[in-house]
Amino acid sequence: GLMKKDWLRTEFKLIRTEAGISAKTLAARTGTGHGNTIYSFENGKNSPALKTFEKWLHELGYELEILKISEPKA
Repeated sequence: GLMKKDWLRTEFKLIRTEAGISAKTLAARTGTGHGNTIYSFENGKNSPALKTFEKWLHELGYELEILKISEPKA
């Protein structure tokens, strides 16, 4: 799947909780529901749209980065 989702979920939750922002507050600030989507993502129940995930990250002061690790296979 998209990266190692369990790692991504764990890292995201850590970032959010260290920022002291509840899932409900983050959802409200980013216009992405009521917090259930964030809790569900963190607990492995769903995967948000990339655009939604990026909104959450930006609100927390982060962004996604693409890192080239090898040449593509022919």
